[in-house]
Amino acid sequence: MSRKTSGEWKNLVEQQITSGLSVPKFCDQHQLSTKYFYALKAIIAKDNNVGFIKKKHYYQTNYFHHKTR
Repeated sequence: MSRKTSGEWKNLVEQQITSGLSVPKFCDQHQLSTKYFYALKAIIAKDNNVGFIKKKHYYQTNYFHHKTR
């Protein structure tokens, strides 16, 4: 695992979220430490709370919208 900048970690977290892969599968594919990824994801989510809530809310809303049809 090479040292990454905070911008690179943010990008990786966004990629993991949009990929639909679980954190362990995403980390395995990108040769990342799952434990470290979870820790950084929590820090990034805390720093960018609004962005992550919007994405999560969109997926939940979209999921329920399709389930009721």
